[in-house]
Amino acid sequence: MTNLRDAPSEPLKSAVFALGSFWRSEAVFGCLDSVVRTTVGYSGGSKPNPEYRSLADHAECVQVEYDPRLINYRQLLDVFWSSHDSRSGRRFVARECDSRTA
Repeated sequence: MTNLRDAPSEPLKSAVFALGSFWRSEAVFGCLDSVVRTTVGYSGGSKPNPEYRSLADHAECVQVEYDPRLINYRQLLDVFWSSHDSRSGRRFVARECDSRTA
């Protein structure tokens, strides 16, 4: 992770990914040197305020803030697809709650 005092002068870009569990997504993207910050949350559902134990139809996701001088969106997609399990049928149960990839 980039030290904040070494923050780029060019604006950061962000992207959101869902690999099932947001802890997994955060681990996959957070270890990249070009990623400045990760933030986990929920996306794509109809419940107004989803919580960890009651996701409803939301996907657990990670917002990735990255330095576009060091990595581009296509390269982030390569990381996503190399970590994505398409055999999961888009839904699986983890930690007693329902998670899905997107």
